[in-house]
Amino acid sequence: MNINNNTVSHIGCQPPLAQALALAALRETWEETGIVLGRVEGGRLRPDASGLQYLGRAITPAESPIRFHARFFLQDVSGLPVSLGGSGELLDLAFRPLEAALRLPLADITEFMLRDVVGRLGPDLRPGRPVFWRYRRGKPLISWEKP
Repeated sequence: MNINNNTVSHIGCQPPLAQALALAALRETWEETGIVLGRVEGGRLRPDASGLQYLGRAITPAESPIRFHARFFLQDVSGLPVSLGGSGELLDLAFRPLEAALRLPLADITEFMLRDVVGRLGPDLRPGRPVFWRYRRGKPLISWEKP
């Protein structure tokens, strides 16, 4: 897998796990949206994570019946041949202007990440320090990871 060393070094874990997380993000993107970041050969994804940028992570509250420890990434797809057509797992799959997307019912972390990306992106499409979102006593606790 072609991976950007900057992406790996900012995921906050050892390179093998960082590569596995990046690969999972690319595979899920392909499966759920049809967007190929890399190429498909013989029905298999040959991922390219060289443009992937790590945004941060989130952990659901301990009292939640469904727990996750999610990582969030950003990829500029302008100039890439992109057509939506995932596995059917996602409903109402579409590109939307950010303002329209933020009017949809979103999980608090998803809304935060979208707003944070817009607020921190520079002209080179590089986000700032990765965010760490978790909950304490039922309320979001937000901090930033080391660069």
